[in-house]
Amino acid sequence: MAFLFCISMVGGSFAASPQEVTKLSSGTTFPSQITGLTDQTCKAGQTAKFSGKFSFKQGFIWTPGIWRYMTLKLYNNKGVELSSETKMDNIFTAIGHFKINTKKLSLNPGKYNVVMSYAGNKNQGINPCEATSTLTVTS
Repeated sequence: MAFLFCISMVGGSFAASPQEVTKLSSGTTFPSQITGLTDQTCKAGQTAKFSGKFSFKQGFIWTPGIWRYMTLKLYNNKGVELSSETKMDNIFTAIGHFKINTKKLSLNPGKYNVVMSYAGNKNQGINPCEATSTLTVTS
Protein backbone atom coordinates (compact mmCIF):
# COMPACT_ATOMS: atom_id res chain seq x y z
CA MET A 1 0.00 0.00 0.00
CA ALA A 2 2.80 2.43 0.89
CA PHE A 3 4.57 1.59 -2.37
CA LEU A 4 1.50 2.58 -4.40
CA PHE A 5 1.19 5.82 -2.43
CA CYS A 6 4.79 6.75 -3.25
CA ILE A 7 4.24 6.06 -6.94
CA SER A 8 1.14 8.23 -7.01
CA MET A 9 3.10 11.08 -5.41
CA VAL A 10 5.83 10.83 -8.03
CA GLY A 11 3.27 11.15 -10.80
CA GLY A 12 1.55 14.11 -9.12
CA SER A 13 2.44 17.77 -9.13
CA PHE A 14 4.09 17.78 -5.70
CA ALA A 15 7.30 19.25 -7.08
CA ALA A 16 5.60 21.89 -9.20
CA SER A 17 7.24 25.28 -9.14
CA PRO A 18 5.86 27.80 -6.64
CA GLN A 19 2.70 29.43 -7.90
CA GLU A 20 -0.16 31.68 -6.86
CA VAL A 21 -2.82 30.06 -4.67
CA THR A 22 -6.47 29.88 -5.59
CA LYS A 23 -9.25 27.78 -4.13
CA LEU A 24 -9.88 24.30 -5.44
CA SER A 25 -13.08 23.91 -7.47
CA SER A 26 -14.64 22.60 -4.25
CA GLY A 27 -13.75 25.92 -2.56
CA THR A 28 -11.32 24.18 -0.21
CA THR A 29 -7.97 25.65 0.73
CA PHE A 30 -5.44 24.20 3.14
CA PRO A 31 -3.63 26.33 5.74
CA SER A 32 0.14 25.83 5.77
CA GLN A 33 3.02 26.59 8.12
CA ILE A 34 6.78 26.48 8.50
CA THR A 35 7.95 25.45 11.94
CA GLY A 36 11.37 25.04 13.56
CA LEU A 37 13.08 28.10 12.08
CA THR A 38 15.26 29.57 14.82
CA ASP A 39 17.54 32.58 15.30
CA GLN A 40 21.21 31.90 14.55
CA THR A 41 24.47 33.58 15.57
CA CYS A 42 27.78 33.11 13.82
CA LYS A 43 31.09 34.89 13.42
CA ALA A 44 31.81 36.94 10.32
CA GLY A 45 33.35 34.71 7.67
CA GLN A 46 31.50 31.60 8.84
CA THR A 47 28.38 29.83 7.58
CA ALA A 48 25.03 29.89 9.37
CA LYS A 49 22.59 26.99 8.94
CA PHE A 50 18.82 27.40 8.87
CA SER A 51 16.12 24.77 8.61
CA GLY A 52 12.35 24.72 8.77
CA LYS A 53 9.65 22.10 8.33
CA PHE A 54 6.77 22.71 5.93
CA SER A 55 3.34 21.25 6.64
CA PHE A 56 -0.26 21.87 5.68
CA LYS A 57 -3.48 21.15 7.52
CA GLN A 58 -5.97 18.61 6.21
CA GLY A 59 -8.96 18.57 8.54
CA PHE A 60 -7.45 18.39 12.02
CA ILE A 61 -4.11 16.92 10.97
CA TRP A 62 -0.92 18.77 10.02
CA THR A 63 0.61 16.80 7.14
CA PRO A 64 4.33 17.10 6.27
CA GLY A 65 4.60 18.74 2.86
CA ILE A 66 7.27 16.71 1.13
CA TRP A 67 8.66 17.57 -2.31
CA ARG A 68 7.86 21.28 -1.94
CA TYR A 69 9.96 24.21 -3.05
CA MET A 70 10.92 26.46 -0.15
CA THR A 71 12.71 29.80 -0.36
CA LEU A 72 15.10 31.42 2.11
CA LYS A 73 15.71 35.16 1.80
CA LEU A 74 18.14 37.31 3.74
CA TYR A 75 17.50 41.04 4.30
CA ASN A 76 19.56 43.79 5.90
CA ASN A 77 18.09 46.05 8.59
CA LYS A 78 16.80 48.43 5.89
CA GLY A 79 14.76 45.69 4.19
CA VAL A 80 17.08 45.28 1.22
CA GLU A 81 17.26 41.69 -0.04
CA LEU A 82 20.84 40.41 0.10
CA SER A 83 20.35 36.77 -0.82
CA SER A 84 17.66 34.38 -2.04
CA GLU A 85 17.73 30.62 -2.57
CA THR A 86 14.93 28.26 -3.55
CA LYS A 87 15.20 24.51 -3.25
CA MET A 88 13.15 21.43 -2.54
CA ASP A 89 12.64 20.23 1.00
CA ASN A 90 13.71 16.76 2.13
CA ILE A 91 11.54 13.98 0.69
CA PHE A 92 11.39 12.08 4.00
CA THR A 93 11.21 14.86 6.59
CA ALA A 94 9.69 17.88 4.76
CA ILE A 95 12.52 19.96 6.22
CA GLY A 96 14.24 22.56 4.09
CA HIS A 97 17.93 23.07 4.86
CA PHE A 98 19.72 26.27 3.87
CA LYS A 99 23.14 27.78 4.49
CA ILE A 100 24.14 31.44 4.53
CA ASN A 101 27.84 31.98 3.87
CA THR A 102 28.64 35.29 5.57
CA LYS A 103 32.06 35.46 3.86
CA LYS A 104 30.64 34.96 0.37
CA LEU A 105 27.98 37.61 1.02
CA SER A 106 30.50 39.96 2.71
CA LEU A 107 28.22 40.37 5.73
CA ASN A 108 29.44 42.78 8.36
CA PRO A 109 28.73 42.23 12.05
CA GLY A 110 25.11 43.05 12.84
CA LYS A 111 21.58 41.67 12.68
CA TYR A 112 19.91 40.42 9.52
CA ASN A 113 16.33 39.28 8.89
CA VAL A 114 15.75 35.78 7.54
CA VAL A 115 12.49 34.75 5.87
CA MET A 116 11.73 31.15 4.91
CA SER A 117 8.65 30.77 2.74
CA TYR A 118 6.48 28.44 0.71
CA ALA A 119 4.69 30.09 -2.21
CA GLY A 120 1.64 27.83 -2.12
CA ASN A 121 0.24 25.49 -4.75
CA LYS A 122 -2.68 26.67 -6.86
CA ASN A 123 -3.56 23.22 -8.18
CA GLN A 124 -3.71 21.64 -4.71
CA GLY A 125 -5.24 24.60 -2.85
CA ILE A 126 -2.35 24.86 -0.39
CA ASN A 127 -1.91 28.37 0.98
CA PRO A 128 1.42 30.19 1.04
CA CYS A 129 3.20 30.68 4.36
CA GLU A 130 6.40 32.05 5.83
CA ALA A 131 8.43 32.08 9.03
CA THR A 132 10.97 34.68 10.14
CA SER A 133 14.10 34.63 12.24
CA THR A 134 17.27 36.63 12.81
CA LEU A 135 20.87 36.06 11.82
CA THR A 136 23.32 37.82 14.12
CA VAL A 137 26.83 38.13 12.71
CA THR A 138 29.54 38.83 15.28
CA SER A 139 33.15 39.89 14.83
